[in-house]
Amino acid sequence: MPRRQMPKIYGGHPLLAYWYVPAAVGLAIFVAFAVIWTVGRLTGEDDAATQRAPPPAATSAALPTQSNATPGPSAAASPSSSPSAAPSTGPGKFKGGDIVTVTGTGECLNVRVKPGRENDAIVCVKDGTDLRVVGGPESAGELIWWKVQTELGEGWAAEDYLVKKP
Repeated sequence: MPRRQMPKIYGGHPLLAYWYVPAAVGLAIFVAFAVIWTVGRLTGEDDAATQRAPPPAATSAALPTQSNATPGPSAAASPSSSPSAAPSTGPGKFKGGDIVTVTGTGECLNVRVKPGRENDAIVCVKDGTDLRVVGGPESAGELIWWKVQTELGEGWAAEDYLVKKP
């Protein structure tokens, strides 16, 4: 019985016989990036702590940023107050010295260096954490902001995520 020859589909070049090696490496790299991207999306590690969706009450309109927010009364307005006394605050939901609880954030509330979402966050305070109001209110970006005392110092928190503790 005569022996049949296999067709030479690679044109006889010995390196073309190993075409699957670079193809496998390319496929492995693609799969690795796809897995990393998918895990990042599922775990929310896409800077979600600093880029929160607006609260439900403010979703009907775009939130413009105000770089020149009119400052409300603050600690500087009452120089005669002692360091232990809470500075006077303007009219609003809270007053100086009130204890408030962070609630409704899902994970945590960004406490910022100045009022407004465009400002840097000092700390992200978990739901259920108690804070002390030390100043405010101030309006910035269609939100009301209160100066609060945290473990890491003072900063500004949005009123929508604070509830006065009875």
